[in-house]
Amino acid sequence: MSLVAKEDAHAIPFPPLAAKRREAEKGGGRDPRLAAKLSLPPGKLVGGVENCTEKHPGKPGSTLYCEGNPILKEYLMKNRLFTRCIIPLLMLSCIGTVAYAGNSTNGFGYQATGPNCTITSYKTKRAGAVRIPAVISFLPPRFSLNPSPEVTKRFKVTGIADQAFNGSDLISVTLHDGITTIGAMAFAACTNLTSIAIPAGVTSIGNLAFDGCTALTSIDVDKNSMSYSSLSGVLYDKKQTSIIKCPTTKKGAFAIPASVTTIGDSAFYDCAGLTSITIPAGVTTIGDNAFSSCTGLTSITIPASVTNIGRNAFFFCTALKSIKIPASVTNIGTGAFYGCPGAPPKRK
Repeated sequence: MSLVAKEDAHAIPFPPLAAKRREAEKGGGRDPRLAAKLSLPPGKLVGGVENCTEKHPGKPGSTLYCEGNPILKEYLMKNRLFTRCIIPLLMLSCIGTVAYAGNSTNGFGYQATGPNCTITSYKTKRAGAVRIPAVISFLPPRFSLNPSPEVTKRFKVTGIADQAFNGSDLISVTLHDGITTIGAMAFAACTNLTSIAIPAGVTSIGNLAFDGCTALTSIDVDKNSMSYSSLSGVLYDKKQTSIIKCPTTKKGAFAIPASVTTIGDSAFYDCAGLTSITIPAGVTTIGDNAFSSCTGLTSITIPASVTNIGRNAFFFCTALKSIKIPASVTNIGTGAFYGCPGAPPKRK
């Protein structure tokens, strides 16, 4: 019996047995226990690694087969079955359920499940004017074991993912009517974005979606929206009980509508041009970072209806020299008045 080298791209070498062969050759190959384990007769193993190198110079990775060795034959048969049949079948079984995560079409990264998809990124930060497509087409790769022709898949764009355009140099963006969700920080830090129109179909806008958009002058909501509304370029919920985002370019005095009961997180964040804000008597909650970095704010009156002031609510309002906290306030978040020269004394 002899060991011969054969080329097989689908076979995986058998390291444990190969190592034992080398050990046997170094020691003379007369260990009867090793020979028995390899199903070989006691004696010198021939046609080993050295012979394989001589027969196949410059071809590393050749697999040694032992002719007549049932152990190696069984292993190699199982290996061929796994690599040639089982793995392709597993790949084919995933067709139809794949999420198409990380794909990119026309510069838009997206993730699709079923007939819809969400935009996850854009290929360049210097995007300029961008129009979000209503449909994204995807041409799946052809599998060698799949006889069916290639079919173009089309996904409806229904959402903008978290941080999808974060930090992009967008000048303008057009959202189509089919979009229903805008993720958290989706357009954050788009410092060249001047305005945005929210379609009627949008039902969810994540936290800080337009945070850090320092050139933003207006957020306009379609009048047919059932979830949001806008007034003078400021974003509210539909009933205008919660103020969501005031564009950072607003200047001078600002009066919050009487219908508002909640000032949302970061609603006036970085509105450095505002000098005074009137909070109506119905407001009960001032959210986290609500007026953070409003460095031009010189006066504000907190009504007796307010019960909660969030974390960093007036953080670094450096021009705010006097603040009166009504007795109705039961909770003041950490750092609520940090950096304010007129910060009230801490309550015991």
